[in-house]
Amino acid sequence: MLGRIILCLGLFWLASSASALTIYKYTDANGVVTYSDQAAPGAAVFTFNDRMVEKLDTQVRLETRKHAAGETLLVRNDLFAPVDIELKLTGVQNAVGVPDKPIRWVLPPRSQIRLATLAPLDPSKPLKYTPKLRHALGDPRLLPKPYKYPLPWRGGPFRLTQGANGKYSHFTPKGRYAADIAMPEGTPIVAARGGMVVRVENSQSGRGNNPSGNYVRILHDDGTMGVYLHLMKGSVNVREGQRVYIDRINVVGNTRTIDPVIRRELMLTEGDAFNRALMERSRNNLRALGFFKDVKVEETRGSAPDRSVINVNVQEQPTGELSVGAGFSSVDSFTVNLGISERNFRGRGQNVVARLEWGSLRQQVDFRFTEPKFLGRDLRAGFDLFHSRYDLSQYSSYDYRSTGAGLRLS
Repeated sequence: MLGRIILCLGLFWLASSASALTIYKYTDANGVVTYSDQAAPGAAVFTFNDRMVEKLDTQVRLETRKHAAGETLLVRNDLFAPVDIELKLTGVQNAVGVPDKPIRWVLPPRSQIRLATLAPLDPSKPLKYTPKLRHALGDPRLLPKPYKYPLPWRGGPFRLTQGANGKYSHFTPKGRYAADIAMPEGTPIVAARGGMVVRVENSQSGRGNNPSGNYVRILHDDGTMGVYLHLMKGSVNVREGQRVYIDRINVVGNTRTIDPVIRRELMLTEGDAFNRALMERSRNNLRALGFFKDVKVEETRGSAPDRSVINVNVQEQPTGELSVGAGFSSVDSFTVNLGISERNFRGRGQNVVARLEWGSLRQQVDFRFTEPKFLGRDLRAGFDLFHSRYDLSQYSSYDYRSTGAGLRLS
């Protein structure tokens, strides 16, 4: 999708006229269009000529099927999203099978359901009733989950031109959480969160002289929705019912670290639904390892419009440490300390630590090995080996020696 001038994010956005506020439109030297309530040289008064209209009535509808026994009322949902429906019958005459109260149901995507069957009380007389169907997009039983949304565009930074509860057009109940961001024509717009494309408009004439007003509505897995508005006419590259999946994941730049060590830190796998936030978390996981100087995780188009390729590019950095020390004391005479550690042993992500302390009276050797992903799970397992000796036999009868091993699992 390509953004025309402004991207508006929110659950919904209805542009209502605001006669008390005058908006001016002007284009700067870089071609960036700005909308403001402050007049600037060369600016023109901006007006809305049409509204963004999302028609659902033709896709969620009540059907009446007549038969010898009476009439059956069915509700059909042709959307790629669930709908919360309510059917109420009023003015009922000569009918049995009428529910005592309105019927409510959550109708799954692309499905239909029989809500009632009415029969005439007197077969010689017609049934009389007035049905009223109400519906709302989404499943009210789902609970929203906390989610950190990444910015849904490439490039920038861009300027926020109208925020939540904006006086110009973000004061309606459905649009009060929307945000407008000014950006150059042709800026790529990408989904901030994975989900199902449930509604697309790609041919609206636009507002004013600009071909805006096109949009994409995405239903997230927790029932929340995101709407991307004011898109350029003919620029929408997704279709209703489409969900973007990961075609493949390419890992490059790992000259030492083996592929499985990198892939196990990714929150996405090949064949999963694409999720930009999980891609960001995957990047953070790889950086937290400390194995790489630089990590880049980028998404490109795959073999089809509903397929994405994730490219993981890493730059290795040294992960080992060597420490050497020496000292002298009147008791222990000359002492030597040697330590070696490796956080990415043999490129397998394993941690190895070896320490040696050697003196005329005291000697100690420690070796520690840790596997951070034991059996491919989030379990840390390892073992420790040690040997120590403290020899004071030349001063007394004390001569301490200890050798042992231990296992760890956490």
